[in-house]
Amino acid sequence: MDSCLRRNDMSVQPWALFLMDTSHACVPKRYTLACRQGHGSHVMGRTVLPFSQVLEQEVQEWRKFRRGLRREDQQFLDRLFEEARLHVQAGVYASRPWPFETILLSILLEHEKALVELRSKLKAIEEKEQKR
Repeated sequence: MDSCLRRNDMSVQPWALFLMDTSHACVPKRYTLACRQGHGSHVMGRTVLPFSQVLEQEVQEWRKFRRGLRREDQQFLDRLFEEARLHVQAGVYASRPWPFETILLSILLEHEKALVELRSKLKAIEEKEQKR
């Protein structure tokens, strides 16, 4: 098996990546500028795109999906990706082989923050109503 994972290579199952020695594996090709073979089967170097560019590539990958949505749903999708942009620094720090996981977790984090805020406001309203 080629040590550089190809974007459409279905011969590598995602769960199998955890079993691989990741010190010699490349991140998916669409997230790299270069991925070259070195001596033997070891990868000698890789240049990983900045996470902000990886995020923009993901946005572009989903543009056909976006185009198929109703206009109001397109705005919601855009907002989801905006929420992911709030956590670019965490994405850089995490440096995960599948950046979309980081993007989804960033979106979930923002949703959790909004949910906690809404619960807090609801609780305050309920307490105010009970005092009457």
